[in-house]
Amino acid sequence: MKIPEHLLVFERPCPPEHGVHGWIMGEAWRCRSAGMSESATVSVIRATEPRLRPGRKFAQGEVEQACAKVFGRNRKPTSSPPKWPEFNESLHARVMESMEFASWEDFCDSSPDDPGEIDSAEFLRFVFRGRELVCLGRKVKGRSGRIGYPCETLPLEIHIENLIGFNQLVPNPMAAAIGLSHEGKRSPRCNGNRPGRRRWLVIEADRFEDDRSKQLVVIDGLLHAHPEIRLAAVVDSGNKSLHSWWTVDEIAEAKIRQFFGSGGRLGGCPGTWGLAQLVRLPGAVHNNGNDQRLGWVDLEVLYV
Repeated sequence: MKIPEHLLVFERPCPPEHGVHGWIMGEAWRCRSAGMSESATVSVIRATEPRLRPGRKFAQGEVEQACAKVFGRNRKPTSSPPKWPEFNESLHARVMESMEFASWEDFCDSSPDDPGEIDSAEFLRFVFRGRELVCLGRKVKGRSGRIGYPCETLPLEIHIENLIGFNQLVPNPMAAAIGLSHEGKRSPRCNGNRPGRRRWLVIEADRFEDDRSKQLVVIDGLLHAHPEIRLAAVVDSGNKSLHSWWTVDEIAEAKIRQFFGSGGRLGGCPGTWGLAQLVRLPGAVHNNGNDQRLGWVDLEVLYV
């Protein structure tokens, strides 16, 4: 596998003739200290295998196990997903009574900037930087009827040259083009190469299906309860939900969790918390043929 240049943060020294396992541990610690993900570290160290002494190859799992030890976890998941607050119907009703927007159309009319001027490529240029790795996906149905979500993780400037067929994205930059899943399989979207930190938090409001006014309660309630976290964009998914994009680049993780929990009490979906979770790509077309329309945008907040 060709390692992306931005992952080669320092020149790799040649592995020693003897004591290779100890060298692997040392290199893993150097990669971790440089801010690299576990999966990227595995890939970088494995790329040195041709430079091992004649006849020496990495043993099966040798690099993966050493990196797992350095990064402080096993290959299997060790924790359960966070338990989020339950939907609070009375809170939702109170917020809706005081909400200043009577409809989704009214909310769209309040947009600080014209969302109609921003297509998918332009949106990606706003939320990612040129050399960052972007994961885009699509929903497909196989011959057996099974639903799949094939993805590609590529640098931004390559992706935006051809967006045909893509209608989903991971909202934050990926740590590597390919990662290792918990099953040890190479994948363009998995916990092994997921984003290391959040720049954006996307909250999906889907509880009330096609009632956009009731879904807006999630956004309105968060705007008033957490004014320190700014709204950047709101997307009509083209199906049953609204996706709101919030900038959290300089927000502490504990505060982000509190914010996301507040969204859950108002009717937000917990599914978008995962760092590798796909959300709808604005300006693309849903599998049902509907536009995934950007309805509200603040370019001052969206621009990174």
